[in-house]
Amino acid sequence: MEMMRLKAFGCWCLLAVLVAGCKGLAPSRLADSLADRAYNKMLEKADEKKETFHFHEAYELYSTVALDLHDRAQTDSTIIENTEVYRNAVDCAIRSGNLKAASDLVDTLIVSGMADQQDWNQRVNLALNLGDDVAAKAILESAAQEFPGKPWIDEMLAGIEELKQFHEIDVVAEVWPFRVNADNMEFGAVAFGDEVVFVSAGSSTDMSAMADGWTGRKFAQIVSVPLADSSARAVPYARAQLSGQAMMSTVIQNDHDGPASFSPDGLRMYVTRNHATSVQNLEGQDTRNLKVEVFEREPGKKWKLAANQLPFNHPNYSVLHAVEDTAGNVIFSSNMPGSRGGLDLWVSEVVNGEYGQPRNLGEKVNTRGDETFPFVDGVNQLYYSTNGRRGLGGLDVYRHDMASGLTELLGQPINSFADDFAFNVNDEGEGFVSSNRVEEVDRLYRVQMGDIVAQFEIELVACDGTPLSNEALALTDEYTDAQTKVMSDSRGVVRFDAPLGHRMSLGFMGNDAHDGFVMEGLRSAEKGLVRQTNVLDYKNPTSQLQVRLDPDREIREPLSVTFFDDEGGQKTMLTDLNGRLEWSVTDMMAYTSIKVDHIGYRTGTSPLVDESACPKGRTITMTLSKQVEIDLDLIYYDLDEASLRDASRQELDKLIRYMKEVPYVKVELSSHTDARGTKEYNEQLSQARAQKCVDYIISQGIPATRIEAAGYGESQPLNKCVDGVWCNERMHQENRRTELRFLAD
Repeated sequence: MEMMRLKAFGCWCLLAVLVAGCKGLAPSRLADSLADRAYNKMLEKADEKKETFHFHEAYELYSTVALDLHDRAQTDSTIIENTEVYRNAVDCAIRSGNLKAASDLVDTLIVSGMADQQDWNQRVNLALNLGDDVAAKAILESAAQEFPGKPWIDEMLAGIEELKQFHEIDVVAEVWPFRVNADNMEFGAVAFGDEVVFVSAGSSTDMSAMADGWTGRKFAQIVSVPLADSSARAVPYARAQLSGQAMMSTVIQNDHDGPASFSPDGLRMYVTRNHATSVQNLEGQDTRNLKVEVFEREPGKKWKLAANQLPFNHPNYSVLHAVEDTAGNVIFSSNMPGSRGGLDLWVSEVVNGEYGQPRNLGEKVNTRGDETFPFVDGVNQLYYSTNGRRGLGGLDVYRHDMASGLTELLGQPINSFADDFAFNVNDEGEGFVSSNRVEEVDRLYRVQMGDIVAQFEIELVACDGTPLSNEALALTDEYTDAQTKVMSDSRGVVRFDAPLGHRMSLGFMGNDAHDGFVMEGLRSAEKGLVRQTNVLDYKNPTSQLQVRLDPDREIREPLSVTFFDDEGGQKTMLTDLNGRLEWSVTDMMAYTSIKVDHIGYRTGTSPLVDESACPKGRTITMTLSKQVEIDLDLIYYDLDEASLRDASRQELDKLIRYMKEVPYVKVELSSHTDARGTKEYNEQLSQARAQKCVDYIISQGIPATRIEAAGYGESQPLNKCVDGVWCNERMHQENRRTELRFLAD
């Protein structure tokens, strides 16, 4: 039979990419002892069993030889163990669903020092598929010492870390065993009327029934028990429910039957079975692929084989696990041409009872792995199992929204580290899931789904308590990448629902006042209301100073604003000609006060509010009152002279007293000439005049570091008196002047 079997089928599917396959072991030339000849015969038999897909029997033979040789080698150094015997045993154990036995065999290889990188890799994946992430990480850390610098180790370690996010996904659901005392492997349960219909492997009472060499169990058949009594003996569903015509047309000895699904109206049944004819697979063996047979009935009567069968059944590929969606179309699993990988999900639209050409459901559902066991609920949500997406391990149950195209993993307890499949629920959230999470044996589990969302209220306020009102934000499901738009209300509150266990992020693009932000990891594993507050900072917070002069006078030169900290540090800035200054709050956070100065005016002071907790910025207004009249216009120079007049010294004495009162300011004293004479001469003359003033000020005790001399010559006239323009003496005198301006740091 085809290697995928009925449920795509066991943990070996996930691990097949990591093993080379059950290659035949070329009989080695063992010693010609009786025991060694027996080993060779056992290996030949194991090869034969493996080639005919009797993996359970092949595993027992390979492992017997491997372990017996291992025991002998412990006391006899001449015994040489053959690693290929182990690897064949491991591969066949995996294919027959015995992961624990496979793990033990690989452990023997590792402990004995016979394991290569592929063996270590396989052991990690076995640990993951047995649900032991801690062991998987420990094995990888040991592998890193054995094979330092190998990239696959780092990649797998990163993958284990990534698994943590899947373990945090929860759904509100109860899961409990349905048939605790079942003797056989059971899977694919679905409620139909008062019965539960499912697949049982090994339940046949027919002593002549053949066992499945793949697993060592008898072939599967469809059985049923009362929904109200799960402990009742399972009876073959076909004998009780199929009409005589259906029995004669469909029953083939030693077939695998099941699972079955039923249409919403209960008048059609879809059953997965083997084709009657065999074909050669890629390995050259004869195998029978799977097909879906359709049965129909009139209400209250037995099933009969439908006249209109699925036209896309074909012996060259498998069609299995068919279900109907809410529109009556058929969704099924198949590896028919056009599949992306192994088994894909396909849909055939049904029009007037005729099945349309199948359409692949595409990359939002299908992967390069296997997608199986589709189920569509009453609101057209598609559930299915896959081993082609990252999840908790093995086959995982996913949900696909047919309308939006979103696909998401169902969390625990629906999914586990093992194979979880054949999920289905009714409109009340009651149903079944199949899993081999206990002892690696497929069992039936009851499911009761609950409310699967939590409510969130996120309050968005600035650091000063101002709400972020009526703003659009992006809500993203970090697992599915689905994004929706949400709005804050007038109080800055954003409300949304989120699937339990999913991590959500809330993003804001920013506005004039606030920078954008992203709140990540919003998650709840319990239903109810979740409240959180996010405090926003202000974008580029600035404070502003506005200075006026009293009496109301025009500001002709920038004012000095000196910032002081508590450690004696200071920094000076200048206002504009309107008396305004702005500064970055964050840049000037260390300063605690300011002093504002203008020549001849009393110093204005103001504390700076500590805004470290909420840098927003504030406006400071200040009015400076006149203290002393320093009339720099009285500092005159005679034509072509740099000598100071007595009246000039009197005004400079006022400046000196002022500078002694404000020892932190620095000034530039500049001298200007009229336009008579050459530019070069006037520059030299003005520099000499300015230096005369500065020298006088320094001589009166003002440090030279606080005052600079600058001569601008005739370059900055106050009137029209430039070269070539006639002016009288009074007009020329206006341009022969001294000015003061503050210097910034």
